[in-house]
Amino acid sequence: MRYAAVAMQTGFLRTATVFSALLASCLSATAATGETGWRVRAEAAAKGRYDSNVFLQDGGPAASAGLPASAAARAEARVGTLGAGLGATSPATPAGTLALDYHVDLVRFRDFAAEDHADHRLRAGWEGQADAWTWDVAGSFLLTDGSDLGPVYCRVGGGPAIGGEPVRARRDQTLTKASARLTRRLDDGWLRALAAYSYQDFDTRFVPGFASYVDRGETLAGLEAARDLRAGFAIVAGVRAGAQTQGDRPPLKNLNSSNTLVRALAGPDFRHYPHQPASLAGDRASPYAELAATWTPAAADTVTLGGKHWMWVGGSGRSAYEESTWDLAWKHRISRRLHTRLALRLATADSQDLIYPGAKPFRDFITTVTVGADYRLAAGTVLEASLSRDEADSRLPDRPGHEYTRVVAGLGVSRAW
Repeated sequence: MRYAAVAMQTGFLRTATVFSALLASCLSATAATGETGWRVRAEAAAKGRYDSNVFLQDGGPAASAGLPASAAARAEARVGTLGAGLGATSPATPAGTLALDYHVDLVRFRDFAAEDHADHRLRAGWEGQADAWTWDVAGSFLLTDGSDLGPVYCRVGGGPAIGGEPVRARRDQTLTKASARLTRRLDDGWLRALAAYSYQDFDTRFVPGFASYVDRGETLAGLEAARDLRAGFAIVAGVRAGAQTQGDRPPLKNLNSSNTLVRALAGPDFRHYPHQPASLAGDRASPYAELAATWTPAAADTVTLGGKHWMWVGGSGRSAYEESTWDLAWKHRISRRLHTRLALRLATADSQDLIYPGAKPFRDFITTVTVGADYRLAAGTVLEASLSRDEADSRLPDRPGHEYTRVVAGLGVSRAW
């Protein structure tokens, strides 16, 4: 516990120092040019929730021979979160507008101290316009100070569906994302160059029997061209090129699903896997699809639909898989103070065609239904309540460890200044 506390404090100080340096630099630059008008904001939040299945396990033995006690089945917990944030936005200048934000969440689990963690989030954005040119650059950095050991899953078939993301997200790691777009507006369309980067760096130990994770990331660059048809509609063509990286799983070396890719705007991906074993195809065409749509049937209602189907590298190593996530959400404004929401998420993952010899394939489905409401107590103060239910299912008969149900109920209050 003392080590965890020291690591958490070190991570907080490191991230806060970076944010403070960036903010001070921007304020100094603005003062030097005589510009004023920085908008500074702050926020604080307190939340509590009930989690009916902390480790996403519906059953299984308490332990296997030679291994420590496994992740408890249907482990219930009360969870508390305290959050705070600080942000600043620069005034508009010919060079654009800069925004910086830092937020920290301290999360504590009743009776499961190993699941305690702190999330530090740093975000930066820069956007601007000059004549026919527009640009926007965004970056984010997440530092999670949590346990450097994963749980032990002893049920037949291994851990929960799609890697057990809620459990994995509490482990020691960093997640870095960055994107940039430069757009040239034409009389009847536009041209755009873009780039995107993400990297998830796990700091969990590789200990036999414990769930452990490998680093993974993706780098992309591309070009797009569009021709306007009418207001709000255009034909867009484009291409992406880049690579996905996956770390080696000890003690194996240079045995992973890292790959290079070339993609038409709406897919498919044409991929090359240089490190896969001879039993798997080194070159393949992989499906890709992405969707985002918004519908406003009435002034008080907003319906959104979004999703993505793509090929991703596994967080446990030696595999890639087809992943789909589709979200349908409806937000309704009952009054100026009270808003409600209803959401459905369908997530699938299938590794059967890309799993390494000796590794366990999976074909998982997770359905999540969420209902919630926000009530504005006063200007800047919001009371939020939510209830969600997950149901995870394996379409392979020998993977009962992937199947679970989970209910999460939460209540919180936040204040923004």
